Amino acid sequence: MSYAEAKKCFEKNLSMLVEGNEGAQVWNVYSGLFHLAEAIETDMRRMEKRIEELSSRLDEKATDQ
Repeated sequence: MSYAEAKKCFEKNLSMLVEGNEGAQVWNVYSGLFHLAEAIETDMRRMEKRIEELSSRLDEKATDQ
């Protein structure tokens, strides 16, 4: 499952919940999971970008030698 699919599922569950006292805990769980999936996606994109930068630097050093 992709990050986008996870977020879509959590968001769908959130939209199906009816606001009320008994749904508050479930809403908080799905809201937390949605935001966690979003944060993980952001961190992974940042790490992928950093890995690409490091790979480019290594390629440049290998070419210079």
